[in-house]
Amino acid sequence: MKYKLINKTTGEEHICYMVVIDGWHYYISGNEVQVGDIVVELYVDGTIGLEQIDTLNDIDSSLQKKVIATNNPNIDILQVVDEVEILANLYCKEMDRLAEPHDFNSFKYAYNKSQETHPFSEEDVKEIFKIAQMQKNYGDYKPYTFEETIQLWKEQRPKTLYYE
Repeated sequence: MKYKLINKTTGEEHICYMVVIDGWHYYISGNEVQVGDIVVELYVDGTIGLEQIDTLNDIDSSLQKKVIATNNPNIDILQVVDEVEILANLYCKEMDRLAEPHDFNSFKYAYNKSQETHPFSEEDVKEIFKIAQMQKNYGDYKPYTFEETIQLWKEQRPKTLYYE
């Protein structure tokens, strides 16, 4: 699955893939590796691990992918942030401004529950419809089921995450 990582501060975007090492998620890209970068490296025995590039001689771009962000708080790399927490903080700030009672955890719970029953935005539905229309326009048209169309959309669409 592809991920679109967006830096919360700068707006910089990266298309990445996720690898899991020791239970932690590392979002890697094909960006040029430089001295000081942390990379996921493919070892000769087929395993992967984390390495820091100390010298130009350490760079082998065919075996290394630059780590853009992680959820591992024990490593000095930009961290993926929970989008729901961002929304909850914005909600709480607005409620403070209006002097209305509010609860951070209740907001997070309600938001996550709403995503279970309403996982698609209007924009999502428009994208899904475009996929269905594109399939119709090809000469060898085979209608997809609703489930197949949703699956195609999920495979083509990167999941957006934020980091800082």
